[in-house]
Amino acid sequence: MKPLCLSIVFATILFSFSCKHTTQQKDQPKKKETPKALQEDNGGFSLIKKSMGRDNLMDVIYANLVDSNADLKKLEDRREHFNSGYADSLKEFNEYDSKSNSYYSSANEILTQVKDSVLRQRLRVLLTTSRKEYDNKVSDIRTTIHNSESDQSVASDYHQALKIAVTLPVIERYQANNEPDKKTITAIAAESKNLKQNTRQLEEKYLAKSVNK
Repeated sequence: MKPLCLSIVFATILFSFSCKHTTQQKDQPKKKETPKALQEDNGGFSLIKKSMGRDNLMDVIYANLVDSNADLKKLEDRREHFNSGYADSLKEFNEYDSKSNSYYSSANEILTQVKDSVLRQRLRVLLTTSRKEYDNKVSDIRTTIHNSESDQSVASDYHQALKIAVTLPVIERYQANNEPDKKTITAIAAESKNLKQNTRQLEEKYLAKSVNK
């Protein structure tokens, strides 16, 4: 067979296969897409749950969304950076404040052991004045920390609200695309009803025989 004829035959076979494959693809029903986090056989599903230390489907869905959403990823990176450094940022002041409070507590305890009432009163005034001066000195820092903690409490509420807002459409899409076949449930319900009736009939039949002995 000439090379030209071979080329024509090969092209014809290839074209026929391509058309058949395309037709099969068109005839096949479009598969419903199941979100990654809701695929029970998804290996990443169990890994995410394990890493989070709890069985919370909403958090699992959110973790998957973070991987594919730049805005969420940026937010979670910022939150992680903030949380990892927050305690260290306050460590110096907390130690400073703790030692100061510990000193005044110890000093007042020792003060009770002073038997001279006049001297004891002078020392009490001295300690009280010093304590007030210290509290005034760190008042701004304490207020700043309090405001920061308040902001974080509010941010935490918004974060939980955000997780619900972005994950709710995912579960609703899953519900819409994966609704169970009602025919199967109807069939098993009918079978259950038939089984109940048949069992009752046999119970009545043999109960009557027992009574009529």
